[in-house]
Amino acid sequence: RVLGGSAWSLFVGVVVLKRLEDALARSRAELSALKARMAPLMPEGDLKIFDGHRLILEDEEFTGRIRNTVQDGYAAESALFRVIDEVSAQMLAVADGYLRERATDFRDVGHRVLRHLRQEDGKGPFTRPTVIVAEELTLSQLTLVSHENLVGIALQSGGVTSHAANLARSFEIRTVVGIEH
Repeated sequence: RVLGGSAWSLFVGVVVLKRLEDALARSRAELSALKARMAPLMPEGDLKIFDGHRLILEDEEFTGRIRNTVQDGYAAESALFRVIDEVSAQMLAVADGYLRERATDFRDVGHRVLRHLRQEDGKGPFTRPTVIVAEELTLSQLTLVSHENLVGIALQSGGVTSHAANLARSFEIRTVVGIEH
């Protein structure tokens, strides 16, 4: 017998939640492995960003909001970014500079989970010397880029103390931030 109506919706919801839980688990494991791999290359203080991102993924209020949005009928990807956008907007609205900077961490975590939802892996080597030019580059994005032949990074936003800039410095990749069109 074929599932119909609410039984089908319930089944789809369970499948979507399972995909989300798997992506969250893979993201947490990836952060732990990444921290271990980067430990010999980065100062101890900079390594704490990996712990911070993992804590975001372990925050029941945050992940619960995503689960609830899935249960409201959204796809996992849509639910994820709906919550990320809400949290980021709340943080950006605060006068405190530290909290505004954390909005980037939530977006970064969101992109990591999204990559796992889509089962993407990244990291193809550049075939010739390359400079990445971008509006913003998150820590997650930089860790997915092969550093072979990466000779520089130019960013429109972010600061010299951003997580990606700190990591680039650890890899001795020349980085310029605050460029204009």
